[in-house]
Amino acid sequence: MWKEIYPPLSPVFVRLFSLGGCYTQSWPAGWVSGRACDWPLSVVLSAFFLANAPLVWLAYRRAGLPNAAARAAAVSLGLPMLYALDRGNLVIPCFTVFVLAEGVLLSSPIARGLATGLALNFKPYLLIVALPRFAGRRSAWILGCGAAGLAIYLVTLILEGAGTPIQLLRNVVFYGHSRSDGSQYWASFYYASSFWPLAHMAAAGFSFTRSFGPVGVAILRASIEVAIRTAQFGAAACFLIACARPNRIHIPRFSALAAGLALTTITTGSAGYAEVFVLFLVFMEPWRGRVRPLILIAAYLLCIPFDFALWPVSSEPTRAFLSGRIVEPQFGVAIGQLTRPFLMLLIQFGLTALNLQDMLGHAPQAKTV
Repeated sequence: MWKEIYPPLSPVFVRLFSLGGCYTQSWPAGWVSGRACDWPLSVVLSAFFLANAPLVWLAYRRAGLPNAAARAAAVSLGLPMLYALDRGNLVIPCFTVFVLAEGVLLSSPIARGLATGLALNFKPYLLIVALPRFAGRRSAWILGCGAAGLAIYLVTLILEGAGTPIQLLRNVVFYGHSRSDGSQYWASFYYASSFWPLAHMAAAGFSFTRSFGPVGVAILRASIEVAIRTAQFGAAACFLIACARPNRIHIPRFSALAAGLALTTITTGSAGYAEVFVLFLVFMEPWRGRVRPLILIAAYLLCIPFDFALWPVSSEPTRAFLSGRIVEPQFGVAIGQLTRPFLMLLIQFGLTALNLQDMLGHAPQAKTV
């Protein structure tokens, strides 16, 4: 019905913990009744959510990082993960295996490979964090994780009976067409990690952008274009230099740069919960020098679950799920919708500078985690 764009691990996981009888009604009634009825899946996702906090804390503590508890609380209980919990998104268990794959908790290459394979089958866009390993010619890691990911995909494909590469490609194309007609602009802007939705809304002439005037809108779009292209150019430069100097790559830092690249310069939708992957890697940086404290402060700010609307857009009565009462939510352009993409870009530029320093500096800074 939803034309799933993810591999079959996601529906297999959901079906494993769901009550099938909760989804007998047609959409949208089935969606509402399912959320109220399917308590086992809610319990499982909540259990993963609660387990992530001590898991992240342990990963930071074993890495010898200061303020491990504060970093873990920001990542595990901050806005991106709370948004994932509200959405009931499978980014929650995906983050669990991501921490096991990218942290220092597992010493066995086989265990790390299985964790990476699970993460990639939950969220294939995480494949971008493999770029540092490709540049660093980590052939053993690539082969091991590739084999684990393929095995998990084939097993879940058999269990689900759907999710072939052709089906997934067709659904991705359909998804792209469904979001290109302008009807999803506001939804994409709601919790964006990139300035692309704002640029698209300015081009479409949304009411709050018209207040800038034609010249202001043109300057806004040009500034966004320059900032995003500069970030892309910086990441590309890092990758090319890394290919020439693979022994100088700091894997976690380069992985953060690669993940941030996807969120800040490629993604055009509401991908706020996906920021948790970048934040986990960013918080592995020590509080040292000038650039690291800056990106750490930006990361902490991205975790604050607070916002304030500046320009009201609409107010439509609706029924609240938890209380069952009619409420009037106020939708509008908020501070966070403008500052969060800026903070993500700030982190991206900081990571670019640190990676260039690793590969062009005097002392090797390579790390093979």
